[in-house]
Amino acid sequence: MLSSCMKRLNRFMKHYICTGGCEGLSDKPGVCNTKTCPKHGKPLTECDCKDGKHTTALKKTG
Repeated sequence: MLSSCMKRLNRFMKHYICTGGCEGLSDKPGVCNTKTCPKHGKPLTECDCKDGKHTTALKKTG
């Protein structure tokens, strides 16, 4: 399920994702703000994927 933010983002733009499982997404750098996420308060990971799958960014975080 894609968030409404992802629907607004141009998939060729840099965006930032949470890799904690909450599917957090932003067009600006920041931290995860989902209280139930294991990475709550941690920095979002930069991503520039074109397919919306965030494969490279997810691999960066192991």
